[in-house]
Amino acid sequence: MSGKKKKSKAGRKWFDGKNVDEVRAKLEAGAQLDVPVEKCCTYAQISRYSYHRYLKAHPDFATKLQSLRLTPSIKARQNVVKSIVEEKDVENSKWWLERRERDEFNLRQQVEHTGEVDLNLEEIINKKIADHKKKNA
Repeated sequence: MSGKKKKSKAGRKWFDGKNVDEVRAKLEAGAQLDVPVEKCCTYAQISRYSYHRYLKAHPDFATKLQSLRLTPSIKARQNVVKSIVEEKDVENSKWWLERRERDEFNLRQQVEHTGEVDLNLEEIINKKIADHKKKNA
């Protein structure tokens, strides 16, 4: 006796028997485009339950998908920075500063409200009900 147990082939197959490599490839393709999980699952023709069950059992693949989801943001950032540095694009420079250096270059004004707002909701609701009754009478 060798003492090693044979791994049982019983139990539910991953993705209901679909080719695991094909499903993984579709999930990776979707993640690389930052497609929402629900749509990736539809594309790969699997349930969200199967997707989450697989990721729980394969944390390395979950990490890979998480990294792939960053691809579009990283590429976009590279494009913007490249246009600023190499092409001296003023519009992209402004855009970058408005978003990255908000305290100094943000175009939006923030208004802070202090004090109390006194709402008597019961009175407002009763008035609406009375107006509605008058209108429909």
